[in-house]
Amino acid sequence: MKNGFIHLVDGRNTYRLGFSGFLLRIRGFVSTNFLALLLAGTPMWWPLLPIQGTQIFSKELNIQFSFGYLISLIFIIITILFSLAYKYVRERSKRSLNIKHFLHKLAHESRNSIDELLIRISKSNVFNKNDSVHERKHLLNYANSSCNVIANYFSELTKDNSVACSIRLLSRENNTEVFETIGRSNRMNPNRNKSTEVIPASEGVAKFFNSNHSQGVLFINDIQKASINGVFKLTGNCKEFSDDYKYLTVTPINGWLGNKQGLIGLLFVTSKNKNILKKVNIDLFRFSADILASTLVSKLSIIEAYSPVEPIKKEIR
Repeated sequence: MKNGFIHLVDGRNTYRLGFSGFLLRIRGFVSTNFLALLLAGTPMWWPLLPIQGTQIFSKELNIQFSFGYLISLIFIIITILFSLAYKYVRERSKRSLNIKHFLHKLAHESRNSIDELLIRISKSNVFNKNDSVHERKHLLNYANSSCNVIANYFSELTKDNSVACSIRLLSRENNTEVFETIGRSNRMNPNRNKSTEVIPASEGVAKFFNSNHSQGVLFINDIQKASINGVFKLTGNCKEFSDDYKYLTVTPINGWLGNKQGLIGLLFVTSKNKNILKKVNIDLFRFSADILASTLVSKLSIIEAYSPVEPIKKEIR
């Protein structure tokens, strides 16, 4: 920082900074390994140098030539170990920075979604039926984008490329409270959208959380058993696209809607591997759900406040 300051926009490449960063870059890796191999070959090339006087492998020093090869072998082993350590530290540093990046991006997406809504309101001052259709599209875009960020976040965290995510939001259908899917990450089969089903609030995970004060995280390692026990409701998509995932976690999205506080949505994080079921990540699932809750409640409340007759919340929930 020659000028007394440094301006960074993206933290994912900060592992390249400083001397330790130089060692973690490809250039530093090549330079260090070249130096190590050069030193390892000392017994071979040193005697060939046209140096006057006693050489390092002379009888006066009583160093056997075979001992020089032993030193070379040690240097080679050190080089190999350094290469492995380099790969481990480099990948770990990149993974750590990617995790932080996605965590920031989740909050970034939420902030932008609210800001963009306020800008649209400032231009119209009131919502009508046509606006409700557009707002539903904006809501779905936000949900899909957030699902991708959350999926990528937990994918980096668990080193699992099969992690996916979906969000269900409380809605009303035929005067019955249900949870409809409003967002899915890209790793889920896109054909799910064509045959999606709502989940009644009186069944499956919704019933489970409503019966348990809408707290905690549900870890499901056997979908069939969870279904038999009434904790998870199998839909047509679960059967048709069963290869999408084998394990999943479900986290309640809680917030205020009107004068009522409680379960307003469900966050599903799924995977084909058991890594997603690590209990140490429970607060990270809850953190993600709270970020979603804050944004969803804010969006629905703002839209309702600017709706002239009926709360538009009923249209987009």
